[in-house]
Amino acid sequence: MSELKIKVTWDGMAIELEGETESVKEIFNSLKESGMGRMSECNKNATGSVTENLQILEDKITSDINVTSNEESECAQIPSISNVVLAGGPRTESEWILVYAFYCSKQGTKIFSRDDLRQYYKDTNRYTETRSKNFAYNFKSLVSDKLISAVNQNDFRIEKKGIELATKIVCGEVEEKSGKKKSSKSKSSAPESYNLIELNLSQDERNAFAEFYATHSPTNNQDKTVIIAKWLKDIKGIEEVDKDTIFTALRTIGESTNFDIGNALHNAKNLKSYYVLTDTGKFKISHIGEDYVDRGMMGKDK
Repeated sequence: MSELKIKVTWDGMAIELEGETESVKEIFNSLKESGMGRMSECNKNATGSVTENLQILEDKITSDINVTSNEESECAQIPSISNVVLAGGPRTESEWILVYAFYCSKQGTKIFSRDDLRQYYKDTNRYTETRSKNFAYNFKSLVSDKLISAVNQNDFRIEKKGIELATKIVCGEVEEKSGKKKSSKSKSSAPESYNLIELNLSQDERNAFAEFYATHSPTNNQDKTVIIAKWLKDIKGIEEVDKDTIFTALRTIGESTNFDIGNALHNAKNLKSYYVLTDTGKFKISHIGEDYVDRGMMGKDK
């Protein structure tokens, strides 16, 4: 934010104004209209007008301090990056990079480099080879959308538009993408609730799981569940899953849980036969589901 300093001298009296450019201009114009503008036609009795305008300056400074205080209180409500990862707020990798830029730049107050953003992937345990390969493309899309801009060849800054969007993302205030309207049923019914369970994954297993999930690139919610069920069966020996299992797995790798997981499981069973229902009411991946993950999904990229 640019600053301006003005010193006005008249008949031995001096007034200095210093601060944010627009505020200084506003106060100076006020001085001209109610004080300085009539001084050429008045004697030193005009000192009273100057005094009144100095009071305006004092009031303006107090107001600016209050505004700053309010802004700081809003910043204090920004969640930590760890909470954002657990909540799975960003919907796309481009949004994740924007959020990383938001935190990396201390909410837009500092510049950052591409390497700084890549480090955030590792710090939040979201780094995979696939995401690393797509990083340049996703980063370029943020620049094209004028959410991030280059300062020089190596450094970047997050623009005001980017700060506003990142704030909405981390605070959970981003609306659904256009074209996806919530049905009246979803508005009237209570949101689905889930519980975190213990999957007993080591850090190496978390990384391998994230890589497996990203490599298969799920395009719908049913795909998300069957990828998870296949990996848990093959690596952890977990034969049956439910909505809490899928929810916990998605949170573990920092993926969005903003969909009806129970409905996705039932649709994957009823419409595509990816699961069979067990006596306990849980879902066991079928040979059709396993074949789809091993052959059908991998074949989409070939």
